[in-house]
Amino acid sequence: LGRAAAQGMLDKSKPLDTVPFFWTQMFGKSLRYAGYGHGYDDIILEGSPEELKFAAAYVKGDKVVAVAAMGMDPLVSRAADHLLAGTMPSAATVRADPAALLAA
Repeated sequence: LGRAAAQGMLDKSKPLDTVPFFWTQMFGKSLRYAGYGHGYDDIILEGSPEELKFAAAYVKGDKVVAVAAMGMDPLVSRAADHLLAGTMPSAATVRADPAALLAA
């Protein structure tokens, strides 16, 4: 992203082809998030937030639009790749088998 910012400052910007990604450290665990979940209407949860080991798929309609996870690396990195490529499993698939999110 630094390169994209520099190109923009030099008026040589190109379209940025990426998925929003965020991470932070909490309680000795890494919380990661990828996608754009604005306007989501459901969350499919796999694992246990209480145990700080979970994955959450943010859903809009039948589309997984974002994924957050803690203690399940490299799930969010893989999810970002699938979100970018348009190959993320549907919400119906993840609802029927939450492990499908882990295999994404």
